[in-house]
Amino acid sequence: MNSTSLATSLVAREIVKTDDPKVIELAQHMLEMDSDSLLTLTGEVYLFLDSERSQFEQRMAWDVTTLRVARAVILKRILDSGGRAIPHNEYRCEIEATKSIEKRIDVLRRLEGKVPEPELRKALYLTNPKPEWKADATQLKTLARKYGGEIAAIVGEALVESFGPPRLVFEPREQTANVTPLHAEVAS
Repeated sequence: MNSTSLATSLVAREIVKTDDPKVIELAQHMLEMDSDSLLTLTGEVYLFLDSERSQFEQRMAWDVTTLRVARAVILKRILDSGGRAIPHNEYRCEIEATKSIEKRIDVLRRLEGKVPEPELRKALYLTNPKPEWKADATQLKTLARKYGGEIAAIVGEALVESFGPPRLVFEPREQTANVTPLHAEVAS
């Protein structure tokens, strides 16, 4: 390797900040190009990538639409059959109920003075920087179990469970091999 190509190699390595020989060779080649050729090549690559990206995004948009429609059809089939799932060897395909818990802060504020402050602040607290009341349903249920009576009644009134539309669960099943031992162990 002559001193000019060695210098070009060192500059190329510094520019691309890698030890990958193919990338370094590409940088060396580009360093040796005249400006017009380099700009033409760069423009062609930009146009190619722009075109490919656009085509890729269009294919992805169609795939996303296909998936959304397929999920809707699968959900309809399950609901129409009155079942909870469609059996399949490779995929778990079933519906789950969606549940949410509405936390009525106005009712929960009645717990103030009835539950020790440190315990209540774990369950009912103000957020920062914009003060807003938040409630932790798990902590509130713990308080209801611990104190019972009036506290449990307030928590029960404040936490309103509601069920939304069913949600489709579609995912690959874990593939576990059915392995039969070659030699059975005999108990002595």
